[in-house]
Amino acid sequence: MQKMKALFPDKIKIALVIIFSGLCWYISYGFTGGYWFLFWIAPIPVLLLSFRLKAKAAFFVSFTAYLIGRVSWFSYLVSVATVIPAVISTIAPALIFALIVLLTRRIVTGSKYWFTIFAFPVLWTSFEFLLFKFSPDGTAASIAYSQLNMLPLIQIASVTGALGITFMITFIPSSITVGWYFKNKKNQLKYLMLASVIIVASVFLFGFIRMNNGDEKDRIKVGLVVLNEKLHNITDHPDAEKEIKLTNDYAAQIKMLAAQGSQVVVLPERAINITKI
Repeated sequence: MQKMKALFPDKIKIALVIIFSGLCWYISYGFTGGYWFLFWIAPIPVLLLSFRLKAKAAFFVSFTAYLIGRVSWFSYLVSVATVIPAVISTIAPALIFALIVLLTRRIVTGSKYWFTIFAFPVLWTSFEFLLFKFSPDGTAASIAYSQLNMLPLIQIASVTGALGITFMITFIPSSITVGWYFKNKKNQLKYLMLASVIIVASVFLFGFIRMNNGDEKDRIKVGLVVLNEKLHNITDHPDAEKEIKLTNDYAAQIKMLAAQGSQVVVLPERAINITKI
């Protein structure tokens, strides 16, 4: 009993952290991009708690909270794959996140240096780099897509690609949590805050300048066509009649957008199946 109490010093607090962070991830992982700010908030309670807990408890908290967030994609994953791949794609990121939190915890609590603020963002960004390199789905699972509506931030992708966005949305909560951990070490806190302010301010300043520095004549109008996903049929043996009808439906929408001034029209990935010749 004493051992369990030491492992979980405050069960209610742990439960609240899991629920709060899990819901923040669940909402911000949505496909609308409308709750991008929750992705900055979600890691903060988990990281703060992990610095106090033992390794097993920290793993449990981080895994469970992130798993709640990943569940938001489950029904979609089932619709584009089968149940087993959907389960794997839901659990695996939570396991990896928990391992990243454990490594971050070990680096931060085992060091007295301010630059441990880079541990969490570097570990997560490194994981995504490997994911992009070896995953057949490319960048599809990147957390960077949660920030689509945060226009000043995503401008950094013009320099760094999606990984720059990933780094920033993990760097911000890391700066807050590590700063709190070093709150009694004034010298370390000073350098930590200075580095954080410079990096965050530089990225957002770049974003605002880039958004407002374009010449109107250099801009193009882009249209987006998305038909009902049930009409799509990803297969190696497409039905020619269905694909022709789908193509005609897309063509009608493209024509309408062109009439409204669109110079480029974007279609969903794998919108139309064609046979190999």
